[in-house]
Amino acid sequence: MCRNLNIRMLNLFSTAVDLRQISIFDVRIWLLLCGTMILVSCQPNGSTESQSVPFFPSDQISVMSFDLNRYGMDDRDGDGQKNNPKPQAEQQAVVKLISKVNPDILAVQEIGDPAAFEAFQRALKNVGIEYEFTEYLETEQSTYHLAMLSRFPIMSSWSHKDDRYSMGDANVLLTHGIIDVDIGVNPGYEFKLMVAHLKSKEFHPLGQTEMRRNEARLLNKHMRRALKKIRV
Repeated sequence: MCRNLNIRMLNLFSTAVDLRQISIFDVRIWLLLCGTMILVSCQPNGSTESQSVPFFPSDQISVMSFDLNRYGMDDRDGDGQKNNPKPQAEQQAVVKLISKVNPDILAVQEIGDPAAFEAFQRALKNVGIEYEFTEYLETEQSTYHLAMLSRFPIMSSWSHKDDRYSMGDANVLLTHGIIDVDIGVNPGYEFKLMVAHLKSKEFHPLGQTEMRRNEARLLNKHMRRALKKIRV
């Protein structure tokens, strides 16, 4: 059996999940409304990779998902150029909310370019929130990117940004990609976390609804593959 552990997942609200009964034969899948998929799988003691995983005595960890709503540069004044930063008051509101929750793992959507991600981390650090481990996923199809920040080590990264699907004669790249990482909480517990942000409902000549449906199918494919790899 795995070490007792509760996971709290927050998407501007929180819910408690009791995993005290989980075993290596159990798998839980959790979907957060903001587009973050949590796939929880339990690994037995001694099954983690050789990378050292610190032991955390608490029986609870928290995971928060937050769509930052265009945190990086964007066209905010309607002149056709994406050169306007997110207003300072909005940035401060985001950081203040996150600081109140102070999650162990933070998944964010629409973070912007690498400079915006670095500025975001500095803003968190200024209020006392630091994450040693991060995964940033940037694609050419969008200026709105994905990131994951964690106090627990990333044991493996399988993130996807080259997935494609077909719509008629069009061969389409997945808009935002999918973060796919394995996180080691302690020597007896590791879980997989997937972060996704499906195509927006803004107009697209190919049909935004069908694009979202195809992106959801790709996400489902990766989830199923991950489930098959779990040993029972």
